[in-house]
Amino acid sequence: MKYKNFELNYKLSMDKYKEEIEKENQNYLRKINEKNELLNSLENFTRMSYSIFMNSNAMLYRLKVNLKKDTSKNSNIKEETLNELIKDHYILKEELHVLKKDSTILSSTLGDVNYAIIISKTYNELYFLNDFIELQILQYTKKTKVNTHKILGDVDKAINTLDELRRSLDQLHLYLFKELNKFYPSMNIKRDTFVMGTDLFKWYYPNHPFKFRS
Repeated sequence: MKYKNFELNYKLSMDKYKEEIEKENQNYLRKINEKNELLNSLENFTRMSYSIFMNSNAMLYRLKVNLKKDTSKNSNIKEETLNELIKDHYILKEELHVLKKDSTILSSTLGDVNYAIIISKTYNELYFLNDFIELQILQYTKKTKVNTHKILGDVDKAINTLDELRRSLDQLHLYLFKELNKFYPSMNIKRDTFVMGTDLFKWYYPNHPFKFRS
């Protein structure tokens, strides 16, 4: 009888041990999946938002260059150039749709309303930047006269906001990567660290060696 009780207790103990091990394994796998999901969401959002920003930046300057080729008040953009701008901007609009999806996934993954607000605000700024570009291009598809001087002024204003938008993107991505520290403690740097200035381009920036820091 004692042997049977021992055997039964041993079996119960082993079953309980196996159950605990299984729970630990499941918990470990869940945490791994959460890490990968967050990392993938962050990577997609970062890559796409910077891509849209840089391509929008380039398109604004293309607009400016083409408009300045003819300084008359009611000048037009050449049809070939206009078609290229429309085609390239269509690609940007497609990327914006992808970014909207990435923004939603990232916000859901983080599960923090404060991050959701910041991410949404960043998306909005990129959206309105591209909406502005589209409106300028569309003016030249109409048969009516266009006030090129006014459009050039508006384009310059938009260009002047780009640096602020870039800083906002940089700040957001810094916040997001800090969020990864909860999952990857080894990535955590205990204090802010900056590398400032340039060695290779001192010949061009002799008076501003610390203008940029990363």
